[in-house]
Order: sequence, then C-alpha cells, then structure tokens
Amino acid sequence: MANALRKTLQLALSLLVAGLLLGSARPPVLTPAPLAPSLRPDVVLITIDTLRADALGFAGNRLPVAWNNLGVALYQLREPGAAFKAWQRAVDLQPDLWDTLWTLATKAAESGWNQLARISFERFLAKAPPDRYGEQLRKARLYLAELKRGRAAGLKSRAAS
Repeated sequence: MANALRKTLQLALSLLVAGLLLGSARPPVLTPAPLAPSLRPDVVLITIDTLRADALGFAGNRLPVAWNNLGVALYQLREPGAAFKAWQRAVDLQPDLWDTLWTLATKAAESGWNQLARISFERFLAKAPPDRYGEQLRKARLYLAELKRGRAAGLKSRAAS
C-alpha cells in the first residue's frame, strides 16, 4: 500500500515538473500582416442585440440585475418607456432593489412620467431602510410633495443635486 502511494506521488510530481517545464515555453506569436489601405473595411458594425428583453435568455428572465442593467442601457439609448419597464421588472423580481427603485422614481419624474414616479417614490418611502438611504428618503419626500402639487417640472434641475 505504501509502495503504491509512493509511486503515485512520484508520478504526480513528475507530471507536475513536466507540466511546469513545458508550460513555461511560450508559443510563437503570430501577427497578421497589415492590410493595404484599399483592403481595409469602410464600415464597422457594432450590434447590441443583448439589450432586447427577449435576448436575456432563459435565466435572464429571473435575474433582476440583468433587468436593471437593461434599463440603464435603454435609458442611455433614449428609450425611457422601455427602460422603465425593465426597471419595474427588476423590482418586481426582487422588491428590495432600492437603488433600482430610486433610479426608476427619479428618472420617471425627470421624464414627466408623474404617475409612475409617484408610485415608485411612495414604494421607496414605505420600504427603503433609513439607515442606508436616509438622504434619498429625504429627497423622495420632497419629490413626492412636488409631484402631488403637480409641479414635476422642477424635478429635473433638482435631481442633479
């Protein structure tokens, strides 16, 4: 038994040393020859297929972070309606995504989606933990008061502060 263990350890050590010796040799670097200017492509296509909600795959439908990221990307692409739906889906999947709910509320208010903003601010105020979101809770109360008065236009300038 001890002899078999010794042979196994010797074999393992031999393979380790051989792997280290052979693995340290770098393969040759092959660099393609540069193309002549006339052969270079005139158009470069960048596709963003993964920004579609249906491109998130089977697991993406259950991953709130994926829906949050989709919302951010869609908002940056100036698609607020689709972004709001993605953020709502993220919060529906995981109700304690307070940062996502805050983003949804503020961006909806900035974009003039007052009803969505009001609902989101109310939800944020009701559930967000004050020890972590004290400043946002204070701002949410101010935003909500403005929305209830029907003066949502002032939220764009205040959201930046």
